Amino acid sequence: MRFKCALVDVGFAESAPITIKVEQALGASADKVFAILADTAQWPLWFPNMEEATYTSSSPYGAGSTRMVKVGLMGIDERIVAWEEGRRYSFRFEAVSLPIFRAFCEDYQLELIDEQRCRLQIQAGYEVNGLLKTAGFTMRPRFQRVFQEAALALAKYVEDS
Repeated sequence: MRFKCALVDVGFAESAPITIKVEQALGASADKVFAILADTAQWPLWFPNMEEATYTSSSPYGAGSTRMVKVGLMGIDERIVAWEEGRRYSFRFEAVSLPIFRAFCEDYQLELIDEQRCRLQIQAGYEVNGLLKTAGFTMRPRFQRVFQEAALALAKYVEDS
């Protein structure tokens, strides 16, 4: 069973009731990092607790494409809301297997430092459902750590690949 989420745009990552921001310098070009972000099969290799990720729409992939991920106990149906080659990869939750989130959006932006390095900025925003609203704020430090760990793991992953 899936619980539908609000269909937010990429701006929700900044305007949500609860937001998280992480930045990390990466030892790879923005094009190389974007290729990793766009390849769902690589996400479980660096994103904490992600067990599975796959596109559920047909290629070619871009804004509007859909994917399914499994993170821990939760299955998540996502839609890509921004796809800018070498610059930006963003998605929102469309449905989740646990009725926790009313809305969730993640925005991964890449900024060129030089030919061999870029800066990753992850901006995520979420809102929890009904009775969980108070718990939503207590979840923020854990999500902050998850996204920090993800950024560090991606930095190591791009340097090793």
